[in-house]
Amino acid sequence: MPSKVQIPTPGRPVVYSGIFVPHWEIAHIRIRVSRRRLPIFESVALSVGCLLFFFGFLETVAFLVLGGYVTVRFALPCYELWATRFPDGFVKSSSRERAFEYLLECGQHEIEFEGIVSERGRFGHIGSMNRQVEIVRVLKWIRRPA
Repeated sequence: MPSKVQIPTPGRPVVYSGIFVPHWEIAHIRIRVSRRRLPIFESVALSVGCLLFFFGFLETVAFLVLGGYVTVRFALPCYELWATRFPDGFVKSSSRERAFEYLLECGQHEIEFEGIVSERGRFGHIGSMNRQVEIVRVLKWIRRPA
């Protein structure tokens, strides 16, 4: 399943697709999202770098490194990590702990699901996730090759 750019819609059920990444502490779904506008830091750094280069205060190599950083930063796809809550009964198991163990052992999966996402924030282990998603139902669950 190719990763398509998706726009998160907080507060209502929408169909999303991504990659489920199991981990004992930070299991999550990785979702490709549209890139936000050029962040202020990169805009200011590039503008200041251009001015310093133009007036001779910045060497060519340093200017190329700065330009390369900004180019690579925006050439790569933008992903968000979503803390996940699967629906009850998604994994047929006698207990919630056994279901969690199964998800850890199953490896990465391509997943398409209908879910309700939160507003952007800091969720999961030490705030490492961009959003939280309550999965209403799973539409596709395909194991990725190792």
